[in-house]
Amino acid sequence: MIRIKKTFDDYMVYFKEGRLNDAEIAKEMNVSRVNVGKMRRK
Repeated sequence: MIRIKKTFDDYMVYFKEGRLNDAEIAKEMNVSRVNVGKMRRK
């Protein structure tokens, strides 16, 4: 659970920087694009 929370925080950093698209974030974080899409909607 802690790992997931950290991953989400990392994602928010990427999102705020605006430097990565979904596919690049997914590759960087080793998660699926579907999961990135779910995180984006939160």
